[in-house]
Amino acid sequence: MTNWRKLKIKGKETYKSCNFITFELDGFVPRIYEGILMSNDFIMCVDCYPFNTFQVGDYIEVDTDKTSAKKDGDIFGDTNMVRKFVSSNEVVSRNNNNLPSISRNQALDIGRTLDAMVEQSGGQNEYEFRIESPSKDIRYSIVSRRK
Repeated sequence: MTNWRKLKIKGKETYKSCNFITFELDGFVPRIYEGILMSNDFIMCVDCYPFNTFQVGDYIEVDTDKTSAKKDGDIFGDTNMVRKFVSSNEVVSRNNNNLPSISRNQALDIGRTLDAMVEQSGGQNEYEFRIESPSKDIRYSIVSRRK
């Protein structure tokens, strides 16, 4: 089962020597500590893409069904548990560095096409549509995965 919870990043600290990032959140994420279910207002992710692109003020989605089965102190590196939340309004409204502009309907059509490709693969594959600026500092993406 999947139970995505949208949380805002309030703080970010990168630990390069340990290869992880701690995100302080505006809500709680369920975890297990010494066999007891508890909640933390932070989450730790590996220091690599896409997690290293998350910034203070961004929203992320956390699958609380999956995180509640993880031990306190586990470092997440799977976008099936933690992912950036992007609304369809962001895909349309932000257009910096001469990125191609797409309408909401075009974004929805792309999403439906990706969903159909995932379904056709029997859920074995994941697909992503991405637009990047030449400097790679701005990225938009639409991802489709099987639930």
